[in-house]
Amino acid sequence: MIAVAFDHNPLTYTTEPSWPIKYRTALGALLALAATYSLPGAGPGWLRRPRALLVLAILIWTRLAVPLTSPNPGEDVWVVQQEAAAAVLAGIDPYSVEYTQIFAPEVYEVLGYRSGFHYPPLTLLAVVPPYALFHDVRWAYVCFELLVLWFLWSSTSRRTADRSIPELIVLLWGLNTSVLFVLEHGWTEPLGAALIAGFVALSERRRNRLAAVCLGAFFSFKQYTILLFPLILFLPHYLPVFIAFVLINTLSYVPWLLWNREGLVANLVEPWRAPPRADALSLSAYWMFARRAAMPDWINPLCLLAGMNLALTRIERGVAGLVFGIFLVLALFFLTAKQSFCNYYYLLSFLMLVCAIFMIHSPSDTAPTAETPESSTTASGCS
Repeated sequence: MIAVAFDHNPLTYTTEPSWPIKYRTALGALLALAATYSLPGAGPGWLRRPRALLVLAILIWTRLAVPLTSPNPGEDVWVVQQEAAAAVLAGIDPYSVEYTQIFAPEVYEVLGYRSGFHYPPLTLLAVVPPYALFHDVRWAYVCFELLVLWFLWSSTSRRTADRSIPELIVLLWGLNTSVLFVLEHGWTEPLGAALIAGFVALSERRRNRLAAVCLGAFFSFKQYTILLFPLILFLPHYLPVFIAFVLINTLSYVPWLLWNREGLVANLVEPWRAPPRADALSLSAYWMFARRAAMPDWINPLCLLAGMNLALTRIERGVAGLVFGIFLVLALFFLTAKQSFCNYYYLLSFLMLVCAIFMIHSPSDTAPTAETPESSTTASGCS
Protein backbone atom coordinates (compact mmCIF):
# COMPACT_ATOMS: atom_id res chain seq x y z
CA MET A 1 0.00 0.00 0.00
CA ILE A 2 2.84 2.38 0.78
CA ALA A 3 4.43 1.58 -2.59
CA VAL A 4 1.17 2.37 -4.38
CA ALA A 5 0.79 5.58 -2.38
CA PHE A 6 4.34 6.62 -3.31
CA ASP A 7 3.63 6.11 -7.00
CA HIS A 8 0.12 7.58 -7.10
CA ASN A 9 -0.66 11.18 -6.21
CA PRO A 10 -4.18 11.00 -4.74
CA LEU A 11 -4.98 14.64 -5.49
CA THR A 12 -6.10 15.43 -9.01
CA TYR A 13 -6.67 19.18 -8.85
CA THR A 14 -3.98 20.37 -6.45
CA THR A 15 -2.45 23.75 -7.25
CA GLU A 16 0.38 23.38 -4.73
CA PRO A 17 3.53 22.43 -6.68
CA SER A 18 5.38 21.20 -3.57
CA TRP A 19 2.52 18.88 -2.54
CA PRO A 20 3.96 15.68 -4.11
CA ILE A 21 7.28 16.23 -2.34
CA LYS A 22 5.64 16.88 1.01
CA TYR A 23 3.25 13.96 0.52
CA ARG A 24 6.02 11.49 -0.33
CA THR A 25 8.08 12.78 2.60
CA ALA A 26 5.16 12.05 4.92
CA LEU A 27 4.82 8.59 3.37
CA GLY A 28 8.54 8.01 3.92
CA ALA A 29 8.10 8.86 7.59
CA LEU A 30 5.14 6.46 7.78
CA LEU A 31 7.24 3.77 6.10
CA ALA A 32 9.98 4.22 8.69
CA LEU A 33 7.44 4.07 11.49
CA ALA A 34 5.77 0.99 9.99
CA ALA A 35 9.14 -0.79 9.88
CA THR A 36 9.47 -0.45 13.66
CA TYR A 37 6.49 -2.78 14.15
CA SER A 38 8.64 -5.67 12.99
CA LEU A 39 10.97 -5.18 15.97
CA PRO A 40 10.66 -7.60 18.91
CA GLY A 41 7.84 -6.43 21.12
CA ALA A 42 6.95 -3.84 18.51
CA GLY A 43 9.99 -1.82 19.51
CA PRO A 44 11.40 -0.46 22.79
CA GLY A 45 9.26 1.61 25.11
CA TRP A 46 10.96 4.89 24.26
CA LEU A 47 9.98 4.33 20.64
CA ARG A 48 6.40 3.16 21.16
CA ARG A 49 5.31 6.22 23.07
CA PRO A 50 5.96 8.92 20.43
CA ARG A 51 5.32 6.62 17.47
CA ALA A 52 1.54 6.66 17.85
CA LEU A 53 1.48 10.45 18.07
CA LEU A 54 3.65 10.74 14.96
CA VAL A 55 1.40 8.38 12.99
CA LEU A 56 -1.69 10.35 13.98
CA ALA A 57 -0.01 13.70 13.31
CA ILE A 58 0.99 12.71 9.77
CA LEU A 59 -2.43 11.29 8.95
CA ILE A 60 -4.21 14.34 10.36
CA TRP A 61 -1.90 16.67 8.42
CA THR A 62 -2.56 14.93 5.09
CA ARG A 63 -6.30 15.33 5.59
CA LEU A 64 -6.14 18.97 6.64
CA ALA A 65 -3.87 19.69 3.68
CA VAL A 66 -6.42 18.54 1.07
CA PRO A 67 -8.65 21.66 0.88
CA LEU A 68 -5.59 23.87 1.33
CA THR A 69 -3.54 22.38 -1.50
CA SER A 70 -6.54 21.91 -3.81
CA PRO A 71 -8.67 25.02 -3.20
CA ASN A 72 -10.82 24.78 -6.33
CA PRO A 73 -11.15 21.25 -7.72
CA GLY A 74 -14.01 22.19 -10.04
CA GLU A 75 -15.42 18.67 -9.81
CA ASP A 76 -19.17 18.55 -10.41
CA VAL A 77 -19.94 17.05 -7.00
CA TRP A 78 -18.01 19.82 -5.25
CA VAL A 79 -19.49 22.57 -7.43
CA VAL A 80 -23.06 21.42 -6.83
CA GLN A 81 -22.60 21.29 -3.06
CA GLN A 82 -20.88 24.68 -3.03
CA GLU A 83 -23.67 26.33 -4.99
CA ALA A 84 -26.39 24.50 -3.03
CA ALA A 85 -24.93 25.77 0.25
CA ALA A 86 -24.75 29.28 -1.20
CA ALA A 87 -28.38 29.02 -2.32
CA VAL A 88 -29.52 27.96 1.16
CA LEU A 89 -27.68 30.89 2.75
CA ALA A 90 -29.32 33.20 0.21
CA GLY A 91 -32.78 31.81 0.98
CA ILE A 92 -33.09 30.03 -2.38
CA ASP A 93 -34.36 26.49 -2.84
CA PRO A 94 -31.33 24.39 -3.91
CA TYR A 95 -33.63 21.90 -5.67
CA SER A 96 -34.93 24.56 -8.05
CA VAL A 97 -31.75 26.24 -9.33
CA GLU A 98 -29.47 25.36 -12.25
CA TYR A 99 -25.88 24.52 -11.41
CA THR A 100 -22.67 25.31 -13.24
CA GLN A 101 -20.52 22.22 -13.56
CA ILE A 102 -17.37 21.10 -15.33
CA PHE A 103 -19.42 18.85 -17.61
CA ALA A 104 -21.05 20.42 -20.63
CA PRO A 105 -24.87 20.39 -20.85
CA GLU A 106 -24.79 17.94 -23.76
CA VAL A 107 -23.07 15.39 -21.50
CA TYR A 108 -26.02 15.48 -19.13
CA GLU A 109 -28.39 15.08 -22.04
CA VAL A 110 -26.54 11.91 -23.04
CA LEU A 111 -26.58 10.61 -19.47
CA GLY A 112 -30.33 11.17 -19.31
CA TYR A 113 -30.63 13.61 -16.42
CA ARG A 114 -30.07 17.26 -15.80
CA SER A 115 -27.61 19.14 -13.66
CA GLY A 116 -29.19 19.35 -10.23
CA PHE A 117 -28.75 18.76 -6.50
CA HIS A 118 -29.18 14.99 -6.33
CA TYR A 119 -28.59 14.55 -2.58
CA PRO A 120 -31.15 14.15 0.23
CA PRO A 121 -31.74 17.25 2.37
CA LEU A 122 -29.72 15.77 5.25
CA THR A 123 -26.55 16.53 3.29
CA LEU A 124 -27.33 20.24 3.44
CA LEU A 125 -27.04 20.21 7.23
CA ALA A 126 -23.46 19.00 6.87
CA VAL A 127 -22.24 21.34 4.11
CA VAL A 128 -23.88 24.70 4.85
CA PRO A 129 -21.92 25.56 8.06
CA PRO A 130 -18.42 24.91 6.62
CA TYR A 131 -19.35 26.82 3.47
CA ALA A 132 -20.53 29.76 5.57
CA LEU A 133 -17.32 29.72 7.62
CA PHE A 134 -14.63 28.73 5.11
CA HIS A 135 -16.36 28.89 1.70
CA ASP A 136 -15.48 25.23 1.14
CA VAL A 137 -17.88 22.39 1.96
CA ARG A 138 -15.01 19.88 2.09
CA TRP A 139 -13.99 21.02 5.55
CA ALA A 140 -17.05 19.13 6.79
CA TYR A 141 -15.77 15.91 5.25
CA VAL A 142 -12.28 16.51 6.60
CA CYS A 143 -13.80 16.75 10.09
CA PHE A 144 -15.78 13.54 9.50
CA GLU A 145 -12.59 11.78 8.40
CA LEU A 146 -10.85 12.94 11.59
CA LEU A 147 -13.74 11.44 13.56
CA VAL A 148 -13.20 8.19 11.66
CA LEU A 149 -9.51 8.18 12.70
CA TRP A 150 -10.49 8.75 16.32
CA PHE A 151 -13.05 5.95 16.15
CA LEU A 152 -10.59 3.46 14.66
CA TRP A 153 -8.10 4.29 17.39
CA SER A 154 -10.45 4.30 20.37
CA SER A 155 -12.58 1.35 19.31
CA THR A 156 -9.59 -0.89 18.66
CA SER A 157 -7.94 0.22 21.91
CA ARG A 158 -11.01 -0.91 23.83
CA ARG A 159 -10.75 -4.39 22.33
CA THR A 160 -7.07 -5.14 22.88
CA ALA A 161 -4.33 -4.39 25.38
CA ASP A 162 -1.69 -4.53 22.63
CA ARG A 163 -1.00 -0.88 21.82
CA SER A 164 0.47 -1.72 18.43
CA ILE A 165 -2.87 -3.05 17.09
CA PRO A 166 -4.72 0.32 17.15
CA GLU A 167 -1.69 1.99 15.59
CA LEU A 168 -1.59 -0.54 12.75
CA ILE A 169 -5.36 -0.26 12.16
CA VAL A 170 -5.13 3.53 11.89
CA LEU A 171 -2.02 3.22 9.73
CA LEU A 172 -3.83 0.79 7.43
CA TRP A 173 -6.72 3.20 6.92
CA GLY A 174 -4.38 6.15 6.58
CA LEU A 175 -2.57 4.49 3.67
CA ASN A 176 -5.82 3.99 1.77
CA THR A 177 -5.15 6.33 -1.15
CA SER A 178 -8.86 6.68 -1.91
CA VAL A 179 -9.32 8.69 1.31
CA LEU A 180 -7.57 11.83 0.09
CA PHE A 181 -9.04 11.40 -3.40
CA VAL A 182 -12.57 11.29 -1.95
CA LEU A 183 -11.89 14.30 0.26
CA GLU A 184 -10.55 16.37 -2.62
CA HIS A 185 -13.54 15.67 -4.84
CA GLY A 186 -15.98 16.48 -2.04
CA TRP A 187 -17.87 13.19 -2.14
CA THR A 188 -20.23 12.71 0.78
CA GLU A 189 -19.19 9.20 1.87
CA PRO A 190 -17.03 10.43 4.80
CA LEU A 191 -20.32 11.54 6.40
CA GLY A 192 -21.63 7.99 6.10
CA ALA A 193 -18.41 6.55 7.51
CA ALA A 194 -18.60 8.93 10.49
CA LEU A 195 -22.25 7.97 11.14
CA ILE A 196 -21.39 4.26 11.15
CA ALA A 197 -18.44 5.01 13.42
CA GLY A 198 -20.71 6.93 15.77
CA PHE A 199 -23.27 4.13 15.77
CA VAL A 200 -20.67 1.50 16.68
CA ALA A 201 -18.88 3.64 19.27
CA LEU A 202 -22.10 4.70 21.01
CA SER A 203 -23.43 1.13 20.94
CA GLU A 204 -20.27 -0.17 22.62
CA ARG A 205 -20.73 2.47 25.29
CA ARG A 206 -24.39 1.49 25.79
CA ARG A 207 -25.63 4.89 24.54
CA ASN A 208 -28.33 3.17 22.55
CA ARG A 209 -30.62 6.12 21.82
CA LEU A 210 -27.83 8.22 20.36
CA ALA A 211 -26.61 5.16 18.47
CA ALA A 212 -30.10 4.79 17.00
CA VAL A 213 -29.95 8.40 15.76
CA CYS A 214 -26.62 7.74 14.04
CA LEU A 215 -27.97 4.60 12.38
CA GLY A 216 -31.17 6.33 11.29
CA ALA A 217 -29.13 9.19 9.85
CA PHE A 218 -26.87 6.75 7.98
CA PHE A 219 -29.92 5.21 6.34
CA SER A 220 -30.98 8.71 5.28
CA PHE A 221 -27.82 10.57 4.26
CA LYS A 222 -27.64 9.39 0.65
CA GLN A 223 -30.01 8.09 -2.02
CA TYR A 224 -28.82 4.51 -1.93
CA THR A 225 -28.61 4.08 1.85
CA ILE A 226 -32.35 4.64 2.22
CA LEU A 227 -32.71 1.27 0.47
CA LEU A 228 -31.32 -0.30 3.67
CA PHE A 229 -34.35 0.92 5.60
CA PRO A 230 -36.06 -2.54 5.70
CA LEU A 231 -33.17 -3.84 7.84
CA ILE A 232 -34.45 -1.65 10.69
CA LEU A 233 -37.63 -3.69 10.97
CA PHE A 234 -35.67 -6.89 11.63
CA LEU A 235 -33.48 -5.57 14.44
CA PRO A 236 -34.17 -7.16 17.84
CA HIS A 237 -35.10 -3.74 19.26
CA TYR A 238 -35.94 -1.77 16.16
CA LEU A 239 -38.29 0.85 17.63
CA PRO A 240 -35.72 3.55 18.63
CA VAL A 241 -33.98 3.26 15.24
CA PHE A 242 -37.31 3.33 13.42
CA ILE A 243 -38.45 6.42 15.34
CA ALA A 244 -35.13 8.16 14.69
CA PHE A 245 -35.29 7.27 11.00
CA VAL A 246 -38.84 8.60 10.62
CA LEU A 247 -38.13 11.81 12.56
CA ILE A 248 -34.90 12.52 10.66
CA ASN A 249 -36.57 12.12 7.30
CA THR A 250 -39.69 14.03 8.35
CA LEU A 251 -37.72 17.00 9.67
CA SER A 252 -35.35 17.06 6.71
CA TYR A 253 -37.78 16.45 3.85
CA VAL A 254 -40.96 18.30 4.89
CA PRO A 255 -39.63 21.88 4.47
CA TRP A 256 -38.43 21.14 0.94
CA LEU A 257 -41.59 19.22 0.04
CA LEU A 258 -43.65 22.24 1.06
CA TRP A 259 -41.29 24.62 -0.74
CA ASN A 260 -40.89 22.83 -4.07
CA ARG A 261 -42.10 19.24 -4.13
CA GLU A 262 -41.63 18.82 -7.87
CA GLY A 263 -38.03 19.98 -7.79
CA LEU A 264 -37.13 17.77 -4.83
CA VAL A 265 -38.68 14.64 -6.32
CA ALA A 266 -37.23 15.29 -9.77
CA ASN A 267 -33.69 15.80 -8.50
CA LEU A 268 -33.71 12.73 -6.27
CA VAL A 269 -35.34 10.40 -8.82
CA GLU A 270 -33.47 11.44 -11.97
CA PRO A 271 -30.12 9.73 -11.18
CA TRP A 272 -31.93 6.38 -10.91
CA ARG A 273 -33.25 6.81 -14.46
CA ALA A 274 -29.84 7.49 -15.97
CA PRO A 275 -28.16 4.80 -18.09
CA PRO A 276 -24.82 3.40 -16.86
CA ARG A 277 -21.77 5.61 -17.26
CA ALA A 278 -18.89 4.16 -19.25
CA ASP A 279 -16.36 5.04 -16.52
CA ALA A 280 -18.29 3.42 -13.67
CA LEU A 281 -16.57 0.60 -11.77
CA SER A 282 -19.54 -1.74 -11.77
CA LEU A 283 -20.87 -4.83 -13.45
CA SER A 284 -23.53 -2.69 -15.08
CA ALA A 285 -20.90 -0.53 -16.80
CA TYR A 286 -18.83 -3.52 -17.92
CA TRP A 287 -21.98 -5.16 -19.28
CA MET A 288 -22.74 -2.10 -21.38
CA PHE A 289 -19.13 -1.91 -22.55
CA ALA A 290 -19.10 -5.56 -23.60
CA ARG A 291 -22.65 -5.97 -24.90
CA ARG A 292 -23.27 -2.43 -26.14
CA ALA A 293 -26.60 -2.59 -24.34
CA ALA A 294 -27.89 -1.85 -20.85
CA MET A 295 -27.98 -4.69 -18.36
CA PRO A 296 -31.51 -6.10 -17.76
CA ASP A 297 -33.35 -4.08 -15.12
CA TRP A 298 -34.19 -7.13 -13.01
CA ILE A 299 -30.55 -7.91 -12.16
CA ASN A 300 -30.10 -4.86 -9.93
CA PRO A 301 -33.12 -5.48 -7.63
CA LEU A 302 -32.25 -9.19 -7.56
CA CYS A 303 -28.79 -8.41 -6.20
CA LEU A 304 -30.30 -5.94 -3.73
CA LEU A 305 -32.78 -8.53 -2.43
CA ALA A 306 -30.06 -11.19 -2.28
CA GLY A 307 -27.89 -8.90 -0.18
CA MET A 308 -30.84 -8.06 2.07
CA ASN A 309 -31.57 -11.76 2.58
CA LEU A 310 -27.95 -12.46 3.51
CA ALA A 311 -27.95 -9.48 5.86
CA LEU A 312 -31.01 -10.78 7.72
CA THR A 313 -29.06 -13.93 8.64
CA ARG A 314 -26.46 -11.82 10.43
CA ILE A 315 -28.13 -8.85 12.13
CA GLU A 316 -29.14 -11.05 15.07
CA ARG A 317 -25.46 -11.05 16.04
CA GLY A 318 -25.68 -7.49 17.32
CA VAL A 319 -23.66 -4.54 16.10
CA ALA A 320 -21.05 -6.62 14.29
CA GLY A 321 -23.70 -8.59 12.41
CA LEU A 322 -25.58 -5.45 11.43
CA VAL A 323 -22.46 -3.71 10.08
CA PHE A 324 -21.53 -6.83 8.13
CA GLY A 325 -25.09 -7.05 6.83
CA ILE A 326 -24.93 -3.42 5.64
CA PHE A 327 -21.64 -4.24 3.91
CA LEU A 328 -23.20 -7.24 2.13
CA VAL A 329 -26.20 -5.29 0.87
CA LEU A 330 -24.15 -2.34 -0.37
CA ALA A 331 -21.47 -4.56 -1.92
CA LEU A 332 -24.02 -6.43 -4.03
CA PHE A 333 -25.89 -3.22 -4.80
CA PHE A 334 -22.74 -1.42 -5.97
CA LEU A 335 -21.83 -4.43 -8.09
CA THR A 336 -24.79 -3.67 -10.34
CA ALA A 337 -25.07 0.09 -9.69
CA LYS A 338 -25.26 2.33 -12.72
CA GLN A 339 -22.64 4.67 -11.32
CA SER A 340 -20.17 3.05 -8.95
CA PHE A 341 -16.97 4.99 -8.31
CA CYS A 342 -14.09 5.37 -5.90
CA ASN A 343 -16.29 6.95 -3.24
CA TYR A 344 -18.43 3.81 -2.98
CA TYR A 345 -15.38 1.62 -2.53
CA TYR A 346 -14.13 4.04 0.11
CA LEU A 347 -17.27 3.35 2.16
CA LEU A 348 -17.08 -0.41 1.57
CA SER A 349 -13.42 -0.42 2.66
CA PHE A 350 -14.36 1.32 5.89
CA LEU A 351 -17.19 -1.12 6.59
CA MET A 352 -14.81 -4.03 6.02
CA LEU A 353 -12.30 -2.53 8.42
CA VAL A 354 -14.99 -2.07 11.09
CA CYS A 355 -15.97 -5.72 10.64
CA ALA A 356 -12.30 -6.71 11.04
CA ILE A 357 -12.10 -4.75 14.29
CA PHE A 358 -15.00 -6.78 15.66
CA MET A 359 -12.92 -9.91 15.11
CA ILE A 360 -10.52 -8.63 17.79
CA HIS A 361 -11.95 -10.04 21.01
CA SER A 362 -12.23 -7.48 23.75
CA PRO A 363 -11.30 -8.44 27.33
CA SER A 364 -15.00 -8.32 28.28
CA ASP A 365 -15.76 -11.02 25.69
CA THR A 366 -13.96 -13.63 27.73
CA ALA A 367 -14.41 -12.24 31.23
CA PRO A 368 -17.41 -13.21 33.40
CA THR A 369 -20.24 -10.71 33.29
CA ALA A 370 -23.01 -9.89 35.71
CA GLU A 371 -25.39 -8.74 32.98
CA THR A 372 -28.61 -10.55 32.53
CA PRO A 373 -29.32 -11.95 29.04
CA GLU A 374 -32.01 -9.34 28.50
CA SER A 375 -29.79 -6.39 29.42
CA SER A 376 -26.97 -7.76 27.29
CA THR A 377 -29.22 -8.03 24.27
CA THR A 378 -30.60 -4.54 24.76
CA ALA A 379 -27.08 -3.16 24.96
CA SER A 380 -26.05 -4.81 21.72
CA GLY A 381 -26.48 -1.53 19.88
CA CYS A 382 -29.31 -2.71 17.67
CA SER A 383 -31.62 -0.54 19.69
